[in-house]
Amino acid sequence: MSGISLDSIAEICNEHLDLYGVYPELDQIPNVNSSEYLKEKFNIKTSRSGTNYSNTQMILDITGDSTIEEANASINDSHKDLEVKITDINGVSLFEIKSRPSEYNIGNTPYSITATTEN
Repeated sequence: MSGISLDSIAEICNEHLDLYGVYPELDQIPNVNSSEYLKEKFNIKTSRSGTNYSNTQMILDITGDSTIEEANASINDSHKDLEVKITDINGVSLFEIKSRPSEYNIGNTPYSITATTEN
């Protein structure tokens, strides 16, 4: 789901768990990109013009929500590294997918999580 190698994510998650006692959210992982997972999960297709789209009812079935607005909120809650906007037009949902800025992807500079302690 993250878009980075399993070895890298395991190292990052273990370090975060050691430091904070919880696993990191997607937006707390350096260089994360869950857009391919999102596209696969919701069977998002891309038109020749570059528009991302999928079947609205399938999206609602997968998320368990009753409206596309609720599904949109659910998707943004789980894909914290992305900003997803869904617009339903007669049973076809158009997706606008953007990366959310985070402390790890500003300026395309890779960062890592490191702990410092003051004595």
